[in-house]
Amino acid sequence: MVAIGLVLGEVVSMGILFRVTTNMTAQLAFGLVAIITLVMAFCLVFFITEPKLRKDGMQIAIEAMNK
Repeated sequence: MVAIGLVLGEVVSMGILFRVTTNMTAQLAFGLVAIITLVMAFCLVFFITEPKLRKDGMQIAIEAMNK
């Protein structure tokens, strides 16, 4: 996950944001980057789910039948 985040961050910052923010003032460019980062972080909250650590009754029954 960390490697994917690093690659995506590099692509977004160098490939997209650098071209968009070249003619902006520093204050406006940093504000735009902050807003984009907050939106991406908010979206990631919904994409990442917790792993299922416990088996339910159906999974236990299927494993018992396969033995």
